[in-house]
Amino acid sequence: MASPEKLQPQLSKAKLKAYNGEAPDIELMFNPSEISFSRTNNWEKHTGNRGSTLLPKVNFAGVEPYSLELKQIIYDTYETKESVMKYIDILKKGVEAIEGSADKRPPVYKFTWINEYFCCVMKSLSYY
Repeated sequence: MASPEKLQPQLSKAKLKAYNGEAPDIELMFNPSEISFSRTNNWEKHTGNRGSTLLPKVNFAGVEPYSLELKQIIYDTYETKESVMKYIDILKKGVEAIEGSADKRPPVYKFTWINEYFCCVMKSLSYY
């Protein structure tokens, strides 16, 4: 018979871990209600065609980075009575230049959810 520890599901919260500690990590209080991933391949089309097929000549031009969209990130501060702005301020650092960095770029994160998935940057942030 399996031990009780093995029967328990492994629950883990999604996180955005800042690369080299360049910004605060973003730990999600609850997992987002919606997560979507996408990635695009780029193809360059050249004028002219390829013989009798009349199809344009195309060359592979690389891959776009993964796009990750998280929706409805919830922070519940009802019981602690602390301001939710504490968490919003951490999220906002993802779209701001790193303090003291020479290249004036926003931080790079590793998206994790049980395992590390991939590196990413924030392209936009909306909250209401």
